[in-house]
Amino acid sequence: MDNITKSAEKALQTAANLAWGSGVQAVRTEHLLAALTAAEGAAKEILQNNGIPDTFLEEKFPDAAKKMKQSKKDHSSEVPFTPILQKIVEDAGILARHERQKMGTEHLLMALVKQRDTTAGEMLSEAQTNMRKIYMDAAEMAQMDAEFAKTDFMSSREKDDTRRSATPFLDKHAKDLVKEAEEGNLDPVFDRENEIESVMEILGRRTKNNPCILGEPGVGK
Repeated sequence: MDNITKSAEKALQTAANLAWGSGVQAVRTEHLLAALTAAEGAAKEILQNNGIPDTFLEEKFPDAAKKMKQSKKDHSSEVPFTPILQKIVEDAGILARHERQKMGTEHLLMALVKQRDTTAGEMLSEAQTNMRKIYMDAAEMAQMDAEFAKTDFMSSREKDDTRRSATPFLDKHAKDLVKEAEEGNLDPVFDRENEIESVMEILGRRTKNNPCILGEPGVGK
């Protein structure tokens, strides 16, 4: 691709191979974060300056890292991106085009930390990093106007706050399966279309809307 740097392309490739090595169905945000700490580029330097070491990938995904080293084949084309990660890559491209640049690892990092409620964000929070500082450091590396970068980051946070506050009770007491699916955290379901449609039909009733699923252990209830 002409609109992406070799470092960014390598980071995306590493993220996909890491997902393959982890045995999951799709490339997730945490895979991209780990790849950015390993791939040579601006993001690696920024993350190191903010307390995320270049050993992050091996520490968080030891088995997958070992499997990647043992395999001599590139498996990046075998694993798709989750919808949220696809959006992050698209947002990174928009940020790069705004500055008339190729998409680099710094743009991927900016787009990644703008997204809230992701596994990558949780990892960065656990490491006690400052998301805004990471974003601004990456913006400076991308030679982006500081005021524009600040406004862009805060705007993304305000939008997320508005969305989350619409259903605070549900956020606290229920699981958002749509979000789980976007993150690639749900296992795929095969050959259960009729059963799923039947359950949905029952749940949609005004009365008698409690489905009971029967079956032997291990059959996919």
